[in-house]
Amino acid sequence: MPALRRVGPLPVWPYFLLAALAAVLGAVFLAVWWPWGYPDERELVKISGDIDRVVIRDDISKSGAGAMLPALTSVYFTLEGRDEEFRYPSTHPRYPLVRDYTAVAVDLWVVAAELGQGAPVTIWQLEERNPHDGPEALTRVGYAETVERLTRTDRSMVEVGYGLLAAAAGLLGLGLLVGRWNRGRG
Repeated sequence: MPALRRVGPLPVWPYFLLAALAAVLGAVFLAVWWPWGYPDERELVKISGDIDRVVIRDDISKSGAGAMLPALTSVYFTLEGRDEEFRYPSTHPRYPLVRDYTAVAVDLWVVAAELGQGAPVTIWQLEERNPHDGPEALTRVGYAETVERLTRTDRSMVEVGYGLLAAAAGLLGLGLLVGRWNRGRG
């Protein structure tokens, strides 16, 4: 019967590396998705008009190249007679409905301070006006629905961030315990 060999110390670096990665990722989740306060409904103004052009672009490259990735895209509307571009992000409710079925004319509610700044203006409420569709087929997305959806998403991502920070603390504790166990065996 062969003699039992004593196993050397267990490595501790994986625990510390994973703890650091989880802490950094958790901090990123908290920083990016911390609820930042959405515009108040009183800050919104109604813009109405016939749709001139609809373009789907990805939010990273600002081109149509990544438009196949629905989580990273927005629908950009231009209205006849207006220079601004209006942006409906994929994070807003009923994005596929807005992207695929909104046509002819719209009423958009946007933050008044964003108008004329040269950047796309975010849409917070949208109502389609299409004489070819009945009232039940028209696209309608309310301000309260938009804010509720964004707040719910932010809260869930912040919870993930807290979970990652808790995992980082647990991994750090395990690394310290394994290090102590290694010292006790040596």
